[in-house]
Amino acid sequence: FFSKALTFLASPPFNSFLLVVHFGLIKFTRQMESVPLAAPNYWWKRIAPPLEFGSMHAILFQMSLLPLTMSRFSIAALSKTALDKFVPLNRMVRCHIHLGYVMVSIVFTATIFFFAFFGFLCNSGEQAFCDKFTTEIMITGYCIFGCLVLIGVTSYLRYAIPYEIFYIIHHFVFIMYILATAHTLDVEQRSGASDRSQNFKWYSASLLYYLCDRAAMYINQRFKTVVLSSSLVSSGPDSKMILIKLRRPALFQFEPGQYAFLKVDGIGESVHWHPFSIASDPRQDELEFYIEVYGQASWTHKLWDLLERHQEYHKQNGRRGAKSRRTIWVHVMGPYGTALAKTEEYSHGISIGSGTGVVPMLSLLKKHVRQAVRLEPEEYMQEMKEFEKSVNRVDIVRSTRKGSVAQKMYRAIYNFYNPELAAQAARNSAHTAEELRRNIMRTTIRSYAERHDGLQRGFPQEENRNDLIRAVGVVTRSMQGIVLITGSPVVGVALLGFTISWNTLPVPLYPGQAELLTGFSVYFFTLFGVISIGFWDGNHFATFLDVVFFIIGIFALWYWFEHDSFGNMEGFALINYCILTGYMTFRLWSQAVRTRHHAFREQIVSHGISNMERLTFVWVTRSAQLVSKIMPDINDVYASLVSHWGESAREVLRLELYVTDKDEAAVEQLKFEMAQTDLYRNGSYFFERPDVSKIIENHSLNMVATRQNSYTVLAFCGSPRLSQQINEMKIANDISVVITGNKYHQMEYVSESYGGYKPLSGKTVQQPAIQQNGGPKDLRVTRRTSSVQDNHSSGGSYERAAMQDASEGARSQATPTQRRTSTHLSPLPEDWDSMDSESEDIFDEEGDVVEMGGMRGGGRPY
Repeated sequence: FFSKALTFLASPPFNSFLLVVHFGLIKFTRQMESVPLAAPNYWWKRIAPPLEFGSMHAILFQMSLLPLTMSRFSIAALSKTALDKFVPLNRMVRCHIHLGYVMVSIVFTATIFFFAFFGFLCNSGEQAFCDKFTTEIMITGYCIFGCLVLIGVTSYLRYAIPYEIFYIIHHFVFIMYILATAHTLDVEQRSGASDRSQNFKWYSASLLYYLCDRAAMYINQRFKTVVLSSSLVSSGPDSKMILIKLRRPALFQFEPGQYAFLKVDGIGESVHWHPFSIASDPRQDELEFYIEVYGQASWTHKLWDLLERHQEYHKQNGRRGAKSRRTIWVHVMGPYGTALAKTEEYSHGISIGSGTGVVPMLSLLKKHVRQAVRLEPEEYMQEMKEFEKSVNRVDIVRSTRKGSVAQKMYRAIYNFYNPELAAQAARNSAHTAEELRRNIMRTTIRSYAERHDGLQRGFPQEENRNDLIRAVGVVTRSMQGIVLITGSPVVGVALLGFTISWNTLPVPLYPGQAELLTGFSVYFFTLFGVISIGFWDGNHFATFLDVVFFIIGIFALWYWFEHDSFGNMEGFALINYCILTGYMTFRLWSQAVRTRHHAFREQIVSHGISNMERLTFVWVTRSAQLVSKIMPDINDVYASLVSHWGESAREVLRLELYVTDKDEAAVEQLKFEMAQTDLYRNGSYFFERPDVSKIIENHSLNMVATRQNSYTVLAFCGSPRLSQQINEMKIANDISVVITGNKYHQMEYVSESYGGYKPLSGKTVQQPAIQQNGGPKDLRVTRRTSSVQDNHSSGGSYERAAMQDASEGARSQATPTQRRTSTHLSPLPEDWDSMDSESEDIFDEEGDVVEMGGMRGGGRPY
């Protein structure tokens, strides 16, 4: 993720700087020709216009990229292709925010400088500059500046103002595009008095693409379906939840982590679409959504009132037959966003949901359980053992052949002059590799055990201490190499851009520019050669192709240097330079974002195994009431797994729920509700803060002790701040794993951040009365359920599957309030891709999260 984000987000700033330099140099040279040396305020007139001219084109570049980051239909489609491996499509919201703030910053800075320049010259007595303040081009400029400042301020204050105000003002961006087009089509351009470079040439293509994407979204991905069932859960006047199930349209195919837009007939705001994350299994016949109800005037409260009236109607008319039943029609548009993770590519998974961030994880959980239920446990376990042996054999053979091109050349020369020693080494290679792996495992288990026990003994033997020092050195050099490779594509993009720019300038180069291009070209080509020959795996054909391009590049550099071509490239020479530099940049980029598990992934594909061996599901929340609403869903899913796997269910699924609610009454009520469930009895509930670092380390220890290869996805959904902390824990664990020699146990981190937060309401929870048997007298949670069949219901939901597959004993252990109560996900704003996904976390003195929003992808609650 770091590699993809750095590479992708660093390119727009580099290109913006490139545009400032390119067009600034053109304007600077023209000003030198048009402004006489004796003119008043000479340097003001020489420097200010080039800066303004360059900044204007940098702004136009940002405007050309913004529509692409809002193309939801295309982003969702591209996320299913190989492009997702190279471009962080799941971070398009962050890229959109990044581009927006950069553009507003450039406009604000350039406008202040522009007014200072014109004001200074006007006060100096130059009336021509005073008259320009009232020209048509200046008036449209004022309007553009006002639109951008208004959009920037409301975006920054999006959590402090009503969402409707932000949503309306954010659409002023389209007014800004119209004004920007009119900005250069002023009266002077129309009359032919001046020939201005037209703004619309920069962004018209991307803006038209966005409009096509929006049209495709509304035309091709809109479905009309019915409500199959709904549950209204109220635990107080200020706490209401809706669980709604819709029939899934046949063409609606989604993956865990994606979302959909909903519009419900019968609600006044019929023109508004409201996005929600999907909580159901991708193969269920229903679409399940968890919705939190907000204020009286909100859309969610209107939905609550509609469902409440609907249920009251069925209570009064339920005995008259199916003809008297009313149907609630819902329009669904989607799915959008990117999948949380492609689970078929991993052997294990750890999913962590913080607060209401658990909802996308529920879809992942249900998908994993559905795949596990389809398996025959004994045959599956045997198949995985054979798979492990196969992977080990392949890795042992590959370990003897690994090495860069430089290492392979050294081995070939060594074997040529020492044939007997080479033959002996080949006979012992497999045995040596296996023995080395066993030693590594023993060292790893000991080191992990010492760390988990809190012992700081170090290594008692000098040789082990030296081995650890050497391992740390290897890891340090590897990290330095990763940083070097990650930054190299950015250098390549900058070099390619400056070369094209400075060789196509309509003005002569200044002293030093050609020498700068020569020096950086030599540096970049040399860097690519050192990395490709000395570090990349020489077993791949592409590596040998890299060597060929490097050799050609060296001769090409020598030819261009001899003919003084840098700064004077034209036609064929410039095309060849772009091909060489572009190929090297692409290869460095692809290696920077490439995951380090390709051999393991190839084995997974070849064996046709599409499910993870085990999923660890972790949920952390401060709200005990929220747990009581969501857990019945999880209990149903777990019961269906237990009915098929029995006691072996924990081999494929482990659930850990951490409740940090300081309200003792709410905690006691939760314990009473869940006391008879399997998850509570087997110790899946923890009423304390989790040690996420220990969870990750325990998983790695288990992998090292039981397997020789593993590839784990660590998925998190929650606030960006917590995401960063977990990522740091994961990196620290990776370092420990590599230091102890277990580089074949790898972990990839993916996160989905949601924005907004629900502030503390300040309400107190009434202390429930406790009966002598230990149960609360008043659970204070009411639930009303409406199952609307209308001949639309069909099989496939987890509720029906659980009723068919789970044992009656397990089903009868749930209390009435546990059976199908609603969970929630705070709604996403309609234009979620144009908002920041920052959320605010409120920590108490012990570091607990007090409350966080429940939106994935950005925005504030309704």
